[in-house]
Amino acid sequence: MADRNKASLVAQQVQRWWPRITLIALILLGIYIIFGREGGIIRVLELKSENDQLNTEISRLQSEKAELEQQIQLLEEKDATVIEEEARRMGMQKPGETVLRIQYETVDDSADVMQKD
Repeated sequence: MADRNKASLVAQQVQRWWPRITLIALILLGIYIIFGREGGIIRVLELKSENDQLNTEISRLQSEKAELEQQIQLLEEKDATVIEEEARRMGMQKPGETVLRIQYETVDDSADVMQKD
């Protein structure tokens, strides 16, 4: 009978401690999932944010690339004289050319009137 009482007492203690042990195990498992191997969920969220930023940058660069390709196509379609005019406007010159820049002076009209008197 003493063995039965001991067994019954051990069974009661196990029943009393089992929920606590389970709860502690679940808490430890949760901590491992959040902070555990390779950063856990926090690292996953950081990587997702970085991935979203990179995808946004990729979209922006693809749009910029499309615009530049369109500009290239327009320039390739233009007449050679239009391209040359644009190059001149930008200050470019052909090999062997010398560029002369002419500066104009402004003349004060009131000075001419006074000299005539």
